[in-house]
Amino acid sequence: MLGSTGANSKSRAASLRAWEHREQRVPEQGGGTAAQQPQSIAHAASASQPRDWVQGSSRRRQRGSAAGRLERPCPQRDGVWGDSRSDESTNPGTERLTRLVLNAGFYCLEGSKAPTPIASVFGDICTPGHFCPSATAPPVPCPSGTFRSTPGGKSEDDCLLCPSGFYCKEPGKDSVEGFCEPGFYCLIGAKTATPRDGVTGDICPVGYYCPLGSGGLKLHQNGTSVNHTGTEESNICPEGSLCTNRERTEPCHQDSYCPEVSGTFPQSCPYGTFGASRGLRKRSDCIPCLGGSYCSRPGLSEVEGPCDPGFYCESGVNSPRPSQYSAHTGKGGECSVGSYCPRNSTVSIPCPPGTYNSEIGQSDCKICLAGYFCLGGTSNPFPLKCPKGHFCPERTRFGEEYHCPPGTYNSLLGQQSSADCLICPPGQFCEGIALSSPSGNCSKGWYCTGGSVTSKPLPQGDFSNISDCASQEDVFPGNRCSPGFFCPEGSSFPLICTAGYYCDQYELAEPTGPCDAGYYCPIDSTEHAPDSFRCIAGHYCPEGSPTPKPCPEGIFSSTPMSKVPENCLPCLPGFFCEGVRLFHPTGLCASGYYCPGGQSSPTTANLLCPPGSRCPAGSPSPDPCPRGFYQALKGQSECNPCPAGSYCYTSELDNWGVEAPQQCPPGHFCPRRIEFATEYKYPHGTFSNKEGRTSAAECDLCPPGQFCSQEGMTEPSGSCLTGFYCLIGAMYPNPTDGITGDICPMGKFCEAGSVAGVDCPIGHYSNKTGLTSPSNCTPCDPGFCCSHLGLTSPQGPCARGYYCKLGARSPNPDNGIEGTVCPAGYYCVSGTERPVPCPIGTYNPSKGRDSVAGCLPCDPGHYCGNIGLTQPSGLCFEGYYCIGHTSQPNPQDGESGGVCPEGFYCHAGTYKPVPCPSGTFLNHSGGTECVVCPAGYFCVSGNKINLCPLGFYCTEGTGADITSCPAGTYGGRMGLKEEDDCFPRKGGILLCASWSFFTTGEV
Repeated sequence: MLGSTGANSKSRAASLRAWEHREQRVPEQGGGTAAQQPQSIAHAASASQPRDWVQGSSRRRQRGSAAGRLERPCPQRDGVWGDSRSDESTNPGTERLTRLVLNAGFYCLEGSKAPTPIASVFGDICTPGHFCPSATAPPVPCPSGTFRSTPGGKSEDDCLLCPSGFYCKEPGKDSVEGFCEPGFYCLIGAKTATPRDGVTGDICPVGYYCPLGSGGLKLHQNGTSVNHTGTEESNICPEGSLCTNRERTEPCHQDSYCPEVSGTFPQSCPYGTFGASRGLRKRSDCIPCLGGSYCSRPGLSEVEGPCDPGFYCESGVNSPRPSQYSAHTGKGGECSVGSYCPRNSTVSIPCPPGTYNSEIGQSDCKICLAGYFCLGGTSNPFPLKCPKGHFCPERTRFGEEYHCPPGTYNSLLGQQSSADCLICPPGQFCEGIALSSPSGNCSKGWYCTGGSVTSKPLPQGDFSNISDCASQEDVFPGNRCSPGFFCPEGSSFPLICTAGYYCDQYELAEPTGPCDAGYYCPIDSTEHAPDSFRCIAGHYCPEGSPTPKPCPEGIFSSTPMSKVPENCLPCLPGFFCEGVRLFHPTGLCASGYYCPGGQSSPTTANLLCPPGSRCPAGSPSPDPCPRGFYQALKGQSECNPCPAGSYCYTSELDNWGVEAPQQCPPGHFCPRRIEFATEYKYPHGTFSNKEGRTSAAECDLCPPGQFCSQEGMTEPSGSCLTGFYCLIGAMYPNPTDGITGDICPMGKFCEAGSVAGVDCPIGHYSNKTGLTSPSNCTPCDPGFCCSHLGLTSPQGPCARGYYCKLGARSPNPDNGIEGTVCPAGYYCVSGTERPVPCPIGTYNPSKGRDSVAGCLPCDPGHYCGNIGLTQPSGLCFEGYYCIGHTSQPNPQDGESGGVCPEGFYCHAGTYKPVPCPSGTFLNHSGGTECVVCPAGYFCVSGNKINLCPLGFYCTEGTGADITSCPAGTYGGRMGLKEEDDCFPRKGGILLCASWSFFTTGEV
């Protein structure tokens, strides 16, 4: 508590005036004046005791009076003072009493003889905490709510109002009583630590806070709130709330979220989200943008709009057109092939059957092309050709949707309409639907003219007997064969009985037999030896001769009905005719050879099949190898498929095919049977500088740090752009897919051709993406350190006892450039940017101090007059004392030191005033040496001299050891300086040797 006894004592000692010294009259030898009553040594010494002692009684004896009258001090009345003297002129032997009113600022008790008593048993200067108007007996205490720290108060106006932040409860205080209580504020004149009158203070109102010792109201800062009175500190604004008017909280705005301590600064819901309600507390409370919608701005309270046509927004998307080629949040993208996305799409919708989509980012699907069918979600209809036996008009949903009807077929893929279903060909029948080929041949003995649905068709019409239509040959869809005709299996019409043969029955599958040798049978013969068709001369008619046959050259037949062949026919191309008298070729030309016609051998040497061609058996001429095939050898019947890694191309104008495959060029690959050199290119993100590649798997992925932007590349397009990194297989110089590369991440920088980015160096960090050089990295913030590579924020605060400048690499740097250990005279808490100097009144001789507690209070007897000292500034001045924690060489506050008080002396460097020894005194403050007590006085209290009492003498330097006048003498007055000053006794009887100055009888 302020106002303790020790503090009061120091305050009084520092503020007392110099005492006034009064010279008292003493009786002269032989005189008739009244003498002042003598005092004992004890009474003389009592002047240094507390001022509220009551003075003892004294007696005075009148000289020359037989009655021995008593002489009294001032009358029995407080507040006045008086002096008693004998008045011989008017009334010899009597006493004159003088009474005067006491001066203001002093108080007088009974018997005071001075208007301004000092340290007297009859009064004193008005004490601290009181005031003394004129004629005051006891001091009047300063009222509650005031105090006075110095003596000599004259009126209540001299009492000081208690300062703001403190209270003065009890009256008569010489200092404030204590601090105002937390939760209350105290204005000047407060009488209690918890005032409630509103004049001298009150309880802390809503919106304010009052810590201990508040002399006024402290306004709550934005970001804090208190909704009740009497608070001593601010409350942190709770999460989910805003605190802007200091008295109450309100829910966080709908478009934002408010973590704890947000105060007046709500955090906007990020891109791709919106705030659906108020009072959101954290970022995860923001709702991802709804499916089909986008949220492109932060701080939305509802979705911004629908996703654009051709795109889908599944959740949390921040763009109406999300794409893999542009950064976006959430799940969404361009509509994939085989799908469509109308406006407001949540996902890609598969194209319905009968439609397709071959491009990304489409809002509707295309009609499936005629000749193809499109299942649901088709992206490319061309591999889905309409199957055989079916036709596919536009919008065909599946391959078997439209089938060819009975009596028709379709052997080709990709047909578009029912007109593409072919009528079952003559000689065959088509039973059932969706046929890719006829069901089979018309039955033996029957013929099918076309469109037949059975192997034994009957003509259309109402025929009750099958024989009724036997004569009708040109009927639909067919009929049975009649005599003179035969119908082998698969007949499309009745065959007239073959010349040289005869047909004598119905439903013949072949002629009944050959015409007899020597005869010839023209067509539709019904007899085996027709008499009218005998073989004529010059011909021969072997069995089954249709006509008489002329004999070959040099050969002839001279008799009719000759049965021996006489003629040779020339051999047909592709055949050879070996020997003479032939009526048909010997056989097919041998494989590996070709026979243009008239050949007698199947293996003519100069007709060997040349390279680049093929000659199967029966070849009339060499057949050039088709595209995708080659033949390097002579005499081959087949061409070889072009091997993988090569291509085989020949122009339609060339007469010969490919003899030797050519290697597949760089940037391309060639599987087996490839016709063109550039038919298959390596895809984006790959390259190849080698020939003869056989598959896509043999391509080289674009190397890290580079990109390959086109198909069929023989080398990478170039280096990855600055600010990005390219992994293997990058297709773009600025990839963002995270698979083949991405924008340079936080904590790194990416120069041109970066593979993964380079970590920001120690002493730096980066919280941004896309940095292009180390100079883009941010130096570590002052007060923090960055001791690792690739940091995205400072690693932590500087260590206690150290300070860190911009770009510090260690929490305890020691190079002086980035920081170092905290120097002497300073202290450095955790996270210090610049050393904090020790405050005035302290010093610090050591390095590495980590708090203000490391600053030492200034040594007693010294002062520390500046901040940041490594040792005290110097010694306390002479005439002053320095207790400790002192900031000035001449302190005045009484707490850390003060002026050396009266009765004490202070050399330079004094930490505690030294009392003047007995026999010396010092009656002013600020003294450096005590004065030797003068002769005629004694000094025991240290701050004043006392007149040597009656009956004693006091040599120079007399203290408490006062010397009495020797026997036979007496001290008839005060202030005797030496033994010779004592009066010799002239006569009479010594009444009391110890008092040394009373006599009786004549002198």
